[in-house]
Amino acid sequence: MDSDSVVAGGAADVQILDALAHALVAGALPGEIHGFTDQDRLAAAEFVAACAARRPRGDALVRLESLGGGAGHRRMRIGIINDDMPFLVDSVANALAARGLIVHRLLHPVVCVARDAQGELRAIEPLCEDAERRESMMYVEVDRAGGRDRREIVAELHRVLADVRAAVRDWRAMQEKMRADADATEDPEGAALLRWFADGSMTLLGYHVERPGRQPADALGLFSLPGEPTDPGGCLGAMRWLEEHGAPLIAKADRRSTIHRRVPLDLVVVPVRENGKVAGIGVHAGLWTSEALTAPVESVPVLRRTLAELERDFRFDPRGHSGKALRHAVTALPRDLLVNLGRDAIRELVVTAMSLADRPRPTLVLVRSLLKGHLFAFVWLPRDELTTRRRIAIGQMIEAAGKGSISNWSVELGDGDLALIRYTLAVDPKTPTPDEAALDRRLDDMVRGWEPAVEEALVEKVGAARATRLAITYLEDFSESYRLGTGGDDAAEDIL
Repeated sequence: MDSDSVVAGGAADVQILDALAHALVAGALPGEIHGFTDQDRLAAAEFVAACAARRPRGDALVRLESLGGGAGHRRMRIGIINDDMPFLVDSVANALAARGLIVHRLLHPVVCVARDAQGELRAIEPLCEDAERRESMMYVEVDRAGGRDRREIVAELHRVLADVRAAVRDWRAMQEKMRADADATEDPEGAALLRWFADGSMTLLGYHVERPGRQPADALGLFSLPGEPTDPGGCLGAMRWLEEHGAPLIAKADRRSTIHRRVPLDLVVVPVRENGKVAGIGVHAGLWTSEALTAPVESVPVLRRTLAELERDFRFDPRGHSGKALRHAVTALPRDLLVNLGRDAIRELVVTAMSLADRPRPTLVLVRSLLKGHLFAFVWLPRDELTTRRRIAIGQMIEAAGKGSISNWSVELGDGDLALIRYTLAVDPKTPTPDEAALDRRLDDMVRGWEPAVEEALVEKVGAARATRLAITYLEDFSESYRLGTGGDDAAEDIL
């Protein structure tokens, strides 16, 4: 059906268009309807009505077309019609953003519809109590893209909507499975963590059982649909870890969530036992909720035990400066990463964070995940030194040293003098951790300035007078790529 077609004949056309034109702007944020004229609203209603003209229940409809306009207004519009369910808006917006498309307008009315036996739209009314009749009708304006990109965008949106549907469909089953695994977990804190997640602290998105040499089974949510695996070949390593340490094993996946937030999935791994032995693993996938990420450490199972152990180790007065600094450091560090680390790694991070509170400075700390397949790099920089170029340069430096690839990064500014950049790298578990001290020196060179660092190294090697002559003669000749990849000491040796 053409985008400007009318849905049904006679009065139904007027009723549907009037209802949609009103629903599109009712409850919309002011910024979404700024400059949205009555003519624009009617055109959008006609487009959405055409998208929604016929839809069997359970299907998601996606339509994309160019939006008319003069120079400087080259956009596309997307209509998405679906059963009403959580996570639709943020999942769609994240999928578009991941393709570099700016969302200029997003309107999302949820309405009740009347359809005939063939799924033809007959009437629209405001939101009602009958959940079976509720439909999500999304209208989105984005930057214009080429023909091939458009096909890919539509296909990607269909994949995202299918993922959302599968996760919402199996949510209660995933909750029940996690609670059952909590009942089978011997460690009281580990069991409490699973129940905490199941009770709302994790957005549960997928589950399946992995056994060595076999295809995954008992799949729920995301894992019931085709998609890249969370960690190919990681089953045996997880089984060995669980045999030695007990459940649960917390990990980060390289696979990014298509639902809610486009970040690496959090994995909660438990043993599957047969005849008293670990024969496989149950893998729960989800995302920490925003409330869980900011909850007091004392309310987070496992982490509260870690805090108590650190307080016993250090024996700081909890009311004194060091005791308060310890608690603040544990609270400020990201909870979703701390549960991926061993006790020694957490201790190193906490001690570093405590020292930075009193003596802010550029600092780098590297720690490995429990199964060694991820390298987490924590980099503190003066806020004024943080630029996109520097973030990329530091990431490239760590990637080269760690022989891995960055799967995620984030920046936290806070209120202090330092910004924290966190990099997550996928690495071979057998690859040794890079020389942290050497990378820390190179970071210091970046912040202080490359040329002063090289000249300082030359002074130590040949004295001030000759160092000055060499610096004037050679420093300007080095390329940017050389500067990013070479520390002051090595550059001084090359000059000599």
